[in-house]
Amino acid sequence: YSLVLRHTTEEVLDACIEAIEPNRAALTSHLRNKVMNDLMEGLKDQNWFTGFDIADELPKKFSLREWIKLAKEVKATVFIAGIKSTSVF
Repeated sequence: YSLVLRHTTEEVLDACIEAIEPNRAALTSHLRNKVMNDLMEGLKDQNWFTGFDIADELPKKFSLREWIKLAKEVKATVFIAGIKSTSVF
């Protein structure tokens, strides 16, 4: 989930590519766990807090049909972004 919270589709792609590099994935996982543990400790006494939906999973590749099917099954909210292209003349 956190991989797609970026400003551009290029940033999303870069984050996904970085996430599957073993050394980067291990560091990211370690840092995420530390942050999550600190947050959970700080929020444990808050009655409004129900937890996070962030998982330590590698990105998965789906065909468009598979992705649409999954999105429908989980009743996902889909954010569609376009790639900004620039031309230099």
